[in-house]
Amino acid sequence: MSATATKTMRRPEPGEVPRDGGAAVQLHPDKPVFRGNGPYDYVCVSCGNVLAASMPAEYMNRKVRVRCARCATVNVAVEEPGVDYSKGFGHSDTVRVSPQEARPRVESRRQNWLANLFG
Repeated sequence: MSATATKTMRRPEPGEVPRDGGAAVQLHPDKPVFRGNGPYDYVCVSCGNVLAASMPAEYMNRKVRVRCARCATVNVAVEEPGVDYSKGFGHSDTVRVSPQEARPRVESRRQNWLANLFG
């Protein structure tokens, strides 16, 4: 197994709210919210808890926010010069939908998530 480098996330600036961003909530301090195949572990700015494990930098942009299960701090990924963040999410093929169009799909996903979580 290869070693990963550690990157410390940051606190959001006052009033810094991305238009199409959201916050992931870590449910257990020992389980990272995201797990990938990249070279970096992203840790909480306050307590150092691992929030995202083995992630490529392209997937960890300023829209990624994670609430730490250990200390409840909201963390924001730090963007770095030279990283093409559009590679991580394929922004060229995104589609805009209205909240009314998105609501049924979001509710369906929420119900599936709850069913999987609680059986």
